[in-house]
Formats: sequence, structure tokens, C-alpha cells
Amino acid sequence: MDSKVFLDILEVGEGQKIEFKENYISKENKNELRIAICAFANSEGGRIFVGIGDNKKVIGANITDKTEGEIEQVKKGINPIPELTVDIFSFQNKSLIVIDVKKSYLHYMYKGVTFERRGDVSQKLETKEEIEQFQRRKRLYSFEDNINILFNFERDFDKGKFSHFLKLSGISDVLDERSVLQNIGVMDLQGNMSNCGTLFFSKNVYYFVKQCKINCFLFGEDEIQFLDSKEFCDDLISLVNSTERYLKEKLNTISIIKEFRRIDELEIPIVALREAIINAVAHRDYFSKSEVQINIFKDRVEIVNPGNYGLDNKFFGKVRNPRNVLICDMFKRINFVEKGGTGIRRIQSSLVKHGLKKADFVLDNNFFMLTIHRNVSTQKTQLNKNDPKNDPKNDPKKFSKKERLDLILKRLEENKDNVSYYLLIEEFGVDRSTIKRDLSELKKKNLIEFVGDKRTGVWRLKK
Repeated sequence: MDSKVFLDILEVGEGQKIEFKENYISKENKNELRIAICAFANSEGGRIFVGIGDNKKVIGANITDKTEGEIEQVKKGINPIPELTVDIFSFQNKSLIVIDVKKSYLHYMYKGVTFERRGDVSQKLETKEEIEQFQRRKRLYSFEDNINILFNFERDFDKGKFSHFLKLSGISDVLDERSVLQNIGVMDLQGNMSNCGTLFFSKNVYYFVKQCKINCFLFGEDEIQFLDSKEFCDDLISLVNSTERYLKEKLNTISIIKEFRRIDELEIPIVALREAIINAVAHRDYFSKSEVQINIFKDRVEIVNPGNYGLDNKFFGKVRNPRNVLICDMFKRINFVEKGGTGIRRIQSSLVKHGLKKADFVLDNNFFMLTIHRNVSTQKTQLNKNDPKNDPKNDPKKFSKKERLDLILKRLEENKDNVSYYLLIEEFGVDRSTIKRDLSELKKKNLIEFVGDKRTGVWRLKK
């Protein structure tokens, strides 16, 4: 293996498709190695690097002429025997072993136990329901791991979104892009982008995954007519952040006294709202053409996403059962979620601490709905922030045409290829046709140009 490629892998660290081991000599080490091989074979495949200690320290592996034969014996402890390759390479005068476990649709077990890869953990499946759900997943191909054949890396890859992800995850931005994408598991070794990578790093997510949307509706007293609505469609990180901002705008604030100081807080704790949005995006069924929907009523907020829980309802909130393991791993890398699967408990705990009722959940065969209850009494003394007609604070800032044109040029200079219609519409509070006219005018003035095809191209400053 090339030293630069290995350094990139070391920098990115363990995850859905990468595991580090010190050695395989002792009985305990061999057991751990078999568990990791079994978990990778039951998931999307992966690579195990032997000779790496704590904190990614390269200590080297004990290589003899029996090494490959010993690893062959290790894999024979798994039933059925998984397909893998073994390679030995040198790095800084130390020998390392890389075991490449192939993806398979068979069900592998070690000592009669099933293991599955979840993020950087080889998870033991213990309940009957967990194993049945796992077997159902094995019969279907994974949406997130499937290659998106329409994605063209040179044309569709958004460097700005990728750079933002690296910053959030603490991965060095000097590493080779394709190496990082392969090491975090969203691109195959032939350079093809998966649906998961498309959801995070595409310039135009809607072109590839039209169901990747969140629709928000603000309802009036009668719960029939809505006062306001907003549609968000972007990469998964932007989707979470934009939806959170919208909810902050439309929900009320309350005044509380802490340490003799008055503090204004959102009526629903932001921890609960953000966790609920992330859960909806991370665990939804992307095979379904339905979209995530958020309904804001006077007394509650409903978050509905397509897809069922997958296990018996009695295990809900107790047994972690992620539908999209790779998406969850990506969110964990940027600290959006924790690997312990404690999201539901965090939602409930934050609501109770805030003096609100616990959230309600409806689990159906086709959808999942979370309901967070609002405290109606706290709204009586406040201006109705949920009615855009009566609350001038909710009016978007008005921009003149000249201000819009100047700001568009500034955004293109700052973000290059990362400026979309959706971002401009959200910033200026105008409709798509207005933005189109503004861009057309700048083009006539020979200040900007459109590069690429109609669906996936981008606007750029003219050189």
C-alpha cells in the first residue's frame, strides 16, 4: 500500500469501513479479529489494519512466514467462511497487515452469534427482532451504499460542502479528496460515489435524490389553513441547519430567571428539536418517495418521516436499530449524533427539564411520527410570533434590487460553486423567479456566467 494512502486512512480514523488492531497473536486478539471480520462481512465490507495501537500509533505487526496461514485459520472460525484478502506492507520500517473483507449478502456468524458493523463498533445482535430486521436488510440492497450511476465527480462534487464536512469532523483538509471519501465509506475503490456521498457532497442533491426534502407548515387556530410554509432541499447537513433555523423563527421564546438574570429561551429546548430533525433525516426510508414533514400547531410540533422502526414497538427507545448505518456514521463524525443511540432519551430528558410533557411517538408500518407538546399557557402574554401578519419581527429583511445584485456577487466570490437558488431565496426572502431575473441581469452585464448543463451546472464570476 502506498504510504500517502495509508496516512490518509490513519488521519480519517476508524469508522464504518475501517478498523485498527494491535495484533492477532493472543486468543483474545484472535477473537476480536473474528468479530470485526464477521461484522464487516455482514455489513458493507471493510478493511482491518493490524499493527496500529491506541491513538493511531503505528507499532507494527509481528510478521512471519506463517502469518497469512494464521489469518486463514482465523477466518475459518466464522460460519460460513467469509471472502477476504491479506496484504502485508511496510510503513516507516514497520510491517503492517491489511485484511480486506468483501461485502456479501450471506449471513455470517461467529460462535453462533451475529455481528454487524455500526459506525466504528462491531455490534452484537442479541434479540430475535434485531436478527430478523438484519436478515430483512440482507435481502434488500442498501439505498445509502448503492452507487449513484448519474453522479459525475468532476461535474457534481461540491468542494465547499466537502471542506465544511472536513472542518466539522476534524479531518485534515490537505488530504486527497478521493482517498478521504473512500476511507469514510462513501466512494468505492473505482471512484464511484454512493447515494450517501451524494446526499452529503452533491452540488444539486435534488437532481439525484428528489425525496431528500423537509416540508415545514405553520398552521393557524383551525389547524386547516396554514399561515406559512417552507421547503428545504439540500445536502443533509444544510437540511438540518436550515430546518432548525426555521423552527427557531416560528416558535416562541420564554423569559426565565437564572442566577438573578433574565434569560430568553426557546419554548422548546433546541436540543430536543435538533435531535428530532437529525433522527428524521438519518433514519428515514430513502426508498420511499415521500418527504419529511414538520407541522407546527398552536399546542404541538409534529415531525413525520417515511419508514417504520423495524423492530417490535416494545423495543423502541431501548434497542438501537439504525436503518441508514453509513449516514449515522457520517453524522457521528461531525458530532451531530452519538454512537450510543441515545437520541430518544436525550429528547425526553431535555423536554422534562424544560417543564414540558414527554414527546409522543406513533410507529406505523409506513411512517414514524414524533409529537413535541408546546406549553400553551406561556404563549398568552406574548405577541403571536407564529402569525407573520401580526408580528413584524417575522417579516424578512427587505433588500433593494441593487443590494441583492451586490450580495449575489459577494456570495459567488466567497463560496464559488456553493451558491444555490435555495440559499439565495432563503437569504433574500424572495421567490425563485426574482432570483432568476437577478442572475439574468448580472449575466447580461457580463459579470457572471453559467457553467455546466442545465440541471447540475453552477453560476460563477466571470474571469
